[in-house]
Amino acid sequence: MIYWREIPFAKISIALILGILLKEWGGNWNVLIISALLVTCLCLLSLKGDEIRIKAVSSFLLLSCISFMGFMLLSLSDNRLNKSHFQRIALLDQPFEGTGFIEYAGTTGSGKQKLEVSLLSCCDQHDSLIPCMGKIIIYVSQEMTLQNPAYGDEIVFTGNLQEIQSPKNPYSFDFQQYMARKGIFHQLYVRDDSLESTGIKKGNMILRLANQLRGSCLEILSARIANPAERGVASALLLGYREWIPDEVNTEYALTGATHVLSVSGLHTGIIAGMLLWVFGMIKNNDLSFRIGKCFSAIAALWAFAIISGLCPSVMRAAIMFSFVLVARLLLKKKVNIS
Repeated sequence: MIYWREIPFAKISIALILGILLKEWGGNWNVLIISALLVTCLCLLSLKGDEIRIKAVSSFLLLSCISFMGFMLLSLSDNRLNKSHFQRIALLDQPFEGTGFIEYAGTTGSGKQKLEVSLLSCCDQHDSLIPCMGKIIIYVSQEMTLQNPAYGDEIVFTGNLQEIQSPKNPYSFDFQQYMARKGIFHQLYVRDDSLESTGIKKGNMILRLANQLRGSCLEILSARIANPAERGVASALLLGYREWIPDEVNTEYALTGATHVLSVSGLHTGIIAGMLLWVFGMIKNNDLSFRIGKCFSAIAALWAFAIISGLCPSVMRAAIMFSFVLVARLLLKKKVNIS
C-alpha cells in the first residue's frame, strides 16, 4: 500500500506534470481559469466540517495550485507571446527578410541543408529593419549549400515564411508538434542567392566552444574511420552527432527498436561517472585535500564530456545530477548510492 504522506514530493510532481499535460493536450486559458475558480469555490464551501475534511480540502487546493503552476509554466514558455516576436511583424506567405544566427545545422533525407535559426531582426511591411526574436527552420536548396555552417554563424536570408503544417496522415509522426516543443512554428525555403553568411559570431560563447570542440573530435573520427556506417555510429555514440549515419543504418536500428542507442544520453554520463569513481576508489587516501581533488577532477571530466557532446539536455541533466552526487559523497560520511 502506498502511503502518500511518506512521499510528498511524488504528489507535488504528479500535480505539476498533470498541469503540464493539460496544456500539452490543448488546454485553454479561459476554460482552466474558470474551472479553477469553480473548484476553489466548491472547496471553500465544503470547509465547514471536521478537521480531516479541512485538511483534505486544503491539500487538494494546494495541489490544484501546483497543477495550475505547471499549466502556466508551459503556457508562458511559448515565445509567440512576446511582443517582439517576428510573427507580430511579418506576414505569412509573403517575402520575409531577416538576420539571425544558426543554432543547429543538419541535413534532410533528400540531402538539403536544414538550419534552425534564432532571429535577431527582420523587415516589416515598410522594409524597416526591426529587432525581433523567435526561431524558424530554413531549408536550403542543394544548388546553394552554405559552406561549413556552425552554431553562432550570423546569416542574412530572404524567402517566403510559412507555418509548419500538421501531418495529413493519421498516426504519422507529428513534425509540427515536435518542432513546437522546441519553440519553432515557422519554416522558410531559401533559393537562388537569398542566403549568405556575414562572418559574425553570435549566440552563447559556451555553446560555441562546445560545438568547436565537437567539430574537432568529428574531424579526428573522420580521419581515423574510413567506413561511412561505422563513422556515423561512432559519432552518434561518442559525440551525439547523428548527421553522418546513413539512412539504411537508421532504418535498421528503427526496425529493431534500438534507435535510442544512437543518442548520447544520461546513460553515457553515468558510465563515465561510474568509471571515474572506480578509478579514484582504487587510490586509498583519505586526506581531505586529496578527496576534494578527486571530487572536482571527476566533475571536470563529466562536464568536459557534456561540452564535447554538444551540451544536449539529457547529458546536461545527468551531469548536474552526478555533480551533486559527487559533492554529497565528499561532504557526507555515509556513502551516497550513485544509482
